[in-house]
Amino acid sequence: MYGHQTATTLTATSLPTSPQLPSFLLFSPLPQYSASPAQTAPRAGHGTPRPRPVSPHTQQTQTYCLRTPLQLYIPTAARPVSAVLGYGSIRRVFALFFAKTLPIRPTFQTCARGPLHGRRSKTQEVRVIFVWGNGNGGRENGEERKRKKRGRRGGKTTDGIWTAFTQGLGGAWAAFGGKTGAENERSEKRGEEGEKKGIEGEGGEKRGKRPVEIEEGRQEEGEECFFPGEKGGNGRSGGKKEGEKMEGEKEEKEGEKGTGRDWEGVAEAAGEMDVAQEGLEGEGGAEEGAVGVERLRVLKNEVIGYPERKKQLLEQGVLGVLGKVLERGEEAAKIEAIIVLRSLAQGGEKYATCICRSGIVDQLFGFVVEGTEKLMTVSLKALVTTLRGAAGVLGGLEALGVQGIPQEAVDRFVSILRGWRREEFWQKGYEQASLAAHIIAVCAGAGEQKNELGGWGILEILVEIVWEIGDRSKKKTEERFYSTKLLDAALQALSSLSHKQDMYGSQIAASYRQPGSNINEGYPMISKLLKLVKDVETPIRLGASGCLANMYRSGAIPKRYINELEYTVIPILVRLLDEEERVRERALAILAYLVTDNDEMQRAACDADVIKKLAGILHHINNSPFQEETGSTNDKIVEAVFLAIAALTLFKDDYRKQVINAKIVPYIVLALSHRSAGVRVAACQCTRSLSRSVCVLRSNLVDAGITDPLFVLLTDDDLKVKTAACAAVCNLVLDFSPMRSAIMEKGALKIMCEHAKNENSALRLNAVWALKHIVYAAETEIKKNVLKELGYNALIKLCDDSEIGVQEQALDVIRNVICGQQENIDLLLNNIGTSQIISIIKGKLASGFTEIITAAIYICVHIASGSDIHRNIIIEENEILQLILKHIGHTSFEVRLGCLWVLINLTWSDDNSDKVMKEHRNQVLKDIGFLEKLKLMQNDSSSDIRERVKTALSQLE
Repeated sequence: MYGHQTATTLTATSLPTSPQLPSFLLFSPLPQYSASPAQTAPRAGHGTPRPRPVSPHTQQTQTYCLRTPLQLYIPTAARPVSAVLGYGSIRRVFALFFAKTLPIRPTFQTCARGPLHGRRSKTQEVRVIFVWGNGNGGRENGEERKRKKRGRRGGKTTDGIWTAFTQGLGGAWAAFGGKTGAENERSEKRGEEGEKKGIEGEGGEKRGKRPVEIEEGRQEEGEECFFPGEKGGNGRSGGKKEGEKMEGEKEEKEGEKGTGRDWEGVAEAAGEMDVAQEGLEGEGGAEEGAVGVERLRVLKNEVIGYPERKKQLLEQGVLGVLGKVLERGEEAAKIEAIIVLRSLAQGGEKYATCICRSGIVDQLFGFVVEGTEKLMTVSLKALVTTLRGAAGVLGGLEALGVQGIPQEAVDRFVSILRGWRREEFWQKGYEQASLAAHIIAVCAGAGEQKNELGGWGILEILVEIVWEIGDRSKKKTEERFYSTKLLDAALQALSSLSHKQDMYGSQIAASYRQPGSNINEGYPMISKLLKLVKDVETPIRLGASGCLANMYRSGAIPKRYINELEYTVIPILVRLLDEEERVRERALAILAYLVTDNDEMQRAACDADVIKKLAGILHHINNSPFQEETGSTNDKIVEAVFLAIAALTLFKDDYRKQVINAKIVPYIVLALSHRSAGVRVAACQCTRSLSRSVCVLRSNLVDAGITDPLFVLLTDDDLKVKTAACAAVCNLVLDFSPMRSAIMEKGALKIMCEHAKNENSALRLNAVWALKHIVYAAETEIKKNVLKELGYNALIKLCDDSEIGVQEQALDVIRNVICGQQENIDLLLNNIGTSQIISIIKGKLASGFTEIITAAIYICVHIASGSDIHRNIIIEENEILQLILKHIGHTSFEVRLGCLWVLINLTWSDDNSDKVMKEHRNQVLKDIGFLEKLKLMQNDSSSDIRERVKTALSQLE
């Protein structure tokens, strides 16, 4: 098997006691045993895995196989190790290290030692099982000869292997960002020493690839690069003296050039790249070009995994340098530059938006259309990372100058996706197709392609891929892995297309239906997606769930399938909250979207105890000792959790009480001061949803001290945060809110009036909405202050705003100002003018928007509730009365009810009313035709309408 030498027993005392590893990675040996061919089972109680059976050749030569299990203990402290490195990354560290350096093949087991999210005293255990040969030579067999051809030799002692393992892994760990500064340098030296002690290379460079990305957009990927502690070249790794010499040479060169781990060297390389590019054209281009490539490789190795250095590079204008490389460089230089760009984009939204604004995205699309296979692939990867990172910016990709996918690139994507049926596709084409689908998913709503992208044949191809590849049991074994990636990307693209355009959702749902079939014959594509939701592969389950959620929200899913969404999709999404961060983030986003404005889905989610799980996630992250190290990952999770809570608690007090009982409110208050703008926005949305409950508003939010951090956000630097904060304040400034006076005393009125004049429509909307609540049932003095601070001309301008929602809220401000005492009506009429108010009412009653009509009618209701003089203002306007008569039979309940209240107020009389004037008003209303209209409404479907009709008839007759 793995070795043919005679096995010896290795005891715990023979192992080194101080492995050079990160402080929280502690190795300890388990009980060992040596197995002969007859001894295939471990001693009872030790739980050591059964050794593999030895080969016939090994049995004939009486050889043995030594297995030494090692345990990797990672203290969770209420946080799993996956948040720091991830089990996938740990596996790659071990596999990469041993595959490149030692004749050891590790296998992995994960065993629970306490709950995954347990107490601080608990740990979780990753058991790494190694198999190696130990001895003093011996006869060669086929396996040994193969190892020699690969440049490795057997015959190492277990002590030497263990030393190389512990010391070399320290260097490998540093490559993942585990240490910085002096610790990083020491890890490099220990890694080199460990390799030299335990390994003899036979030619070839000892070079390794950085770990392949575990999750798209999470783990950085580069081309070939040296691990810390490794030295390129064709020489052998000899003894200690030779190793010291190489190490000294390396330090000397680094001291001369100022490169390596020294940041100044990187900055110098970046600054000289522009000069180096001049050598790419004209004489000596090859030599100068090679220098440029080497500098780019230095830059790449220094940038990957170092956020601070990315920031410094961005400030020094590296994007301009890289843009010139992409414009004039040779292909090798372009590839290295694109890898650097992708690494920068993985730094977050700030870096991705800068890349988009620089115009480099167009260059990358150009390489997709005309570049070689390798150049096209790295360009696609960079586009996915960059566009996905910048998609969340306010205004979307269009605000950054990205107007969707160029037509030439769309044609290229169609060509790539159509090739999925070809035999050679699964060897090299699947990756490009998956990346193309991811780009379609991100750009589905950008530029002029909002309504066109799905109509260029892409929608049909994606549906075909999902339909055909969805049944992966028919695929060959070697194709299943690749088909999963392509299927996941296709599902995400379909989900995005159906989210941006409702008609695409209907087209997807109707796919593969027989011509002429009725609704009772089923929708095969919906059934296929429901089947994929139950798939064994988590990405497929997420993709299918997202697609179904968007189709459901667009109204494309018939009622017969709704129960399956409630009882299948929702529970699966809730269970996925226990998975790793990337899965959890996507599941939360889909869940929040699915339950928004839907009582049935909210009930199904709460029945699955989703609120308890969300509270557990928040508690787990808040108590994590590694929170600062994994901030970007945690931020996305926390944001998604709060968005889900906001969606769940929008309507029902029962769900709000569950949130209170789960002790989530303190986390919301903390999140209002979070470093991430997305988390602050989500916390504001939670505050808005919870504050809709009077009992929550009066007790829990006040006790939690939410006023101060929320007020600070009204002037936040981020526009999205200010907008969300204004929306949250709306419910806190109502007359019954205990926080109203505190917020007003801090100067909220002035801030809201300023925001009401902002160019951003969303901020204007929420600010005017808050002003509407401030003047609701307020004293006349407060109303005067609001109108004075805002300005009467500004209020009139808001009534004609380009956004219908802003118009509605501005009309409601007028409605609430004139509500109550008669002096409030005079306040508005005297400052704006009666003719101006009448002109506004006429224009809005003639509008085609129900919300605007309703708001205008209720202004008439409040004017008519004043004195006889105020009632006569309405009676004298025949155009207004004709419009009210038209709307009294409106399909909207609110419009019909408002019209009836106008009639009731116009025909009302009290002790102070002039009977002659009342009779005049009644006669005018009868002449217009209100009496006959009221008689026809006596059989209205609404009991409330019927009661108001009776009142109006009794007063009019």
